[in-house]
Amino acid sequence: TTDPSNPTGVKLTIDYNIQESVESILDEDNINGAVIVTEVDTGKILTICSRPNYNQEKIEYYLDSTDMALYNKAVQVAYPPGSIFKTVVLLTAFEEEIDLFDKEFYCKGYEDIRNVKIKCTSEHGHLNLKEGFERSCNSVFIQLGKQLGGKKIIEMAENLNFGSKINIGLLEEVSGRLPKGDELLGPAIGNISIGQGKIEVTPLQIANLMTIIANKGVQKHLTLVEGITNKDGVVIKEYNREDDKRVLSVSSSELAMEYLNSVVENGTGKELDLYEVGGG
Repeated sequence: TTDPSNPTGVKLTIDYNIQESVESILDEDNINGAVIVTEVDTGKILTICSRPNYNQEKIEYYLDSTDMALYNKAVQVAYPPGSIFKTVVLLTAFEEEIDLFDKEFYCKGYEDIRNVKIKCTSEHGHLNLKEGFERSCNSVFIQLGKQLGGKKIIEMAENLNFGSKINIGLLEEVSGRLPKGDELLGPAIGNISIGQGKIEVTPLQIANLMTIIANKGVQKHLTLVEGITNKDGVVIKEYNREDDKRVLSVSSSELAMEYLNSVVENGTGKELDLYEVGGG
């Protein structure tokens, strides 16, 4: 008989039904990108999906492709995060305990930073911070970023694992990029405040951020591997996971969750208001 303690396979954390549903939606709507679903309480990755897909028996057809079909976009490709990064700026302000709740911002449709003009999506006029987040107002967040400073924002990003690998068990995962040194000076704060310029992040790092917020500031070690199995599929050695780590205060996380929910209830994510979700 075969030794039941003999390792023969690996069990993943993927949920077949969720994975199949996500893949079907991406294929039916011809969506090019990546989707990651995590189990908040445990940090297990239930779905990790990248599109466009490719035929594994005809790899040669994709070698010169420009749509990056051969890449797992969830972990192998880093992108400018854009307005999603405003969540990091928001958390920086909350953790610094700056009194912003009665502060009024003004958006004239653009911001001038040392003769560099950065446009907003609209001329929003007078806004408080929550309204600025709901409407993804560039002007509000550039003004906030100037108050905080690029160094503090990037330190917060590093604390949330941007600029480094999450290490879910895939060797091809990339680290992304955060600006440093002279890249934080002068008009760079405009791009930093709205997630542009030298900032590059992976979809996995964004999933990690949202899982932290959902866990009220506790970072779970995201993982794709449940453990090593024997021939019967029984896990005989669980994946060695890092301990939970608090990276944000409970109050900052709860405020961020409130603001994210408000984006869907009142702001730019209103088309998602059929569901109990938050968005940035």
